[in-house]
Amino acid sequence: MIGQIQSRLWPVWSRTFKCRLIEGRPAFWFSDYEYREIEIPIPRHPLALRMQEDPYRIIRPEGAWDEPGVLETSVARSQSNEQAA
Repeated sequence: MIGQIQSRLWPVWSRTFKCRLIEGRPAFWFSDYEYREIEIPIPRHPLALRMQEDPYRIIRPEGAWDEPGVLETSVARSQSNEQAA
């Protein structure tokens, strides 16, 4: 997992989450604070979504990947009307 932290908090983050600074990525600033990018190691979820998933599954609402989304119900209508807007 990638995260962005205030640089001044690096000692806390490194001990708490066993994360690492991402090498080759420069610090960046906003709202008067310096930030760094970190990588936090987390185990891969056994049912993680992958790029090869059905596109309708990927765009389902957060946490509802096992339930058909509202966009999927419009598929039949879209296939019968192939005119461009």
